[in-house]
Amino acid sequence: MSFTSVLEGTSVLPDDLVGALEQCDSLPSLPAVALKVLNLCKDDRADMRTLARTIEQDPALVARILKVVNSALFGIPRKIGSISQGVNLLGIRKTKIVVLGFSVLRTRGLADSQFDIQRYWARGVSSAISAKLLAGRTRSFSPEEAFVAGLLQDIGVLALWKALPGKYGPILHEYYHQQGPALCELECQTLGADHAAVSAWLLDRWKLPETLIEAVRHHHAGQQAVLDGEAAALRSVLELSDAISSLIWRNEAGRRGAWPNGRSLGLSPEEQEGLIVEVLKQYREVGDAFSLRASPEFSEEELQEAARAELAILALDAEVSGGNSPAAAARGQEPSNELARAFRHWERAARMDALTGLANRAVLDEYLETTLVDGSICREPVGLLMIDVDGFKQVNDSYGHEAGDKTLRAAAGAIRGHVGQRDLAARYGGGQFIVLLIGSNMKAAAETAERIRREIEAMRISDGKSRFAVTVSVGVSATDRFGGTFKYDALLDAADRALVEAKRQGGNRVGG
Repeated sequence: MSFTSVLEGTSVLPDDLVGALEQCDSLPSLPAVALKVLNLCKDDRADMRTLARTIEQDPALVARILKVVNSALFGIPRKIGSISQGVNLLGIRKTKIVVLGFSVLRTRGLADSQFDIQRYWARGVSSAISAKLLAGRTRSFSPEEAFVAGLLQDIGVLALWKALPGKYGPILHEYYHQQGPALCELECQTLGADHAAVSAWLLDRWKLPETLIEAVRHHHAGQQAVLDGEAAALRSVLELSDAISSLIWRNEAGRRGAWPNGRSLGLSPEEQEGLIVEVLKQYREVGDAFSLRASPEFSEEELQEAARAELAILALDAEVSGGNSPAAAARGQEPSNELARAFRHWERAARMDALTGLANRAVLDEYLETTLVDGSICREPVGLLMIDVDGFKQVNDSYGHEAGDKTLRAAAGAIRGHVGQRDLAARYGGGQFIVLLIGSNMKAAAETAERIRREIEAMRISDGKSRFAVTVSVGVSATDRFGGTFKYDALLDAADRALVEAKRQGGNRVGG
């Protein structure tokens, strides 16, 4: 069997994988109208009228195209009321990306309950918007074709799920729940190829441009990608657009995307921050046009805070290199605005638990004291979860402290996935966490606790040699148990008692 990795960059897929893909009846495909449009766009003799008449053969497609064309994505100043008018204003290139986008998105009905197709396409649309904006700002590639590439760069994930659910399902589960290797590495180990190679294979079947195909094939390869010209430029755009989308759509396993690095495309940190916020704004409108119900887990304000925390790293770099630093300021030199902003948010970043990324004990105590003041009467219920990793000391003793750290990060990731924007999740110490659920009564808090418990129970942690299961016990309390008047330490005490009882009954359960 031949072996295709993202680093090798070969275009050959293993024969058995190609066979499985070709035999899959539900593989993502383009409808007849979309194929006709793509062929017309390649024909120098095709005119706008012929293109409009072809699109009009699919009334549902027409309605959706008009909706997205009138959105912020294209920024057309006046309302477009007909497809012929839209084609004339958009031109052939932009018309092609809209038709292709809607046509591919219609395949989302092929998914099943075990694959979150809404979230998959929401992430794809975010990548597409990011790629279009990046290509436009850097003038490195056609924004329209960058949109198509961003939308389809991970179509191989969907194709593999449809063709090999029995094999690919466990790969996705391990990636999202076990804090192990990168997805491409897991795919290559099991299937002999990664989803980027499958994406390229599929786009080649659709007769898309070779430049686009090669950029998609190598968009996870980083500096090891050997491309030049437009393909290299588009690959760089896709790499950053994928990182931006990963950041916005952080997942329940705690694999929050690292802060994207736009320096390779000549973007300053402030320009990049503005671009990411713009992606979020455009997604809210364009996602609605694409009938995507999934909502990003980051608000615009949270993204801005994350950007500012990232600037703290730049500040440290500047201090080490002797640039604009506190020492330089003491010598009478004026620090840059960027650096000043970085240090204003440095303290905030330092108050987060370094291992898990959750708030630390000091932040929790401050939040409790300022939000749940002694003797106050709450205007809405507040739930509190005290979560403890069962047998955490034994994990450290049996598998080592590195495995123990992985366990805490995995548990924190599961917890983070069930925490809303107004809630707070913190590491309380050792293998224990506290979650404050604003607006949750006892029943709702217990339901959240059970969801967290089940997700962690399904995880498997790898120590490099073997994989082991981990469970948690949860103690639950809520303000409605105190009739509205309460002391915050009473909430903690009640949750602690419930946790002790859950442990006494054998652990891996919710008490309250």
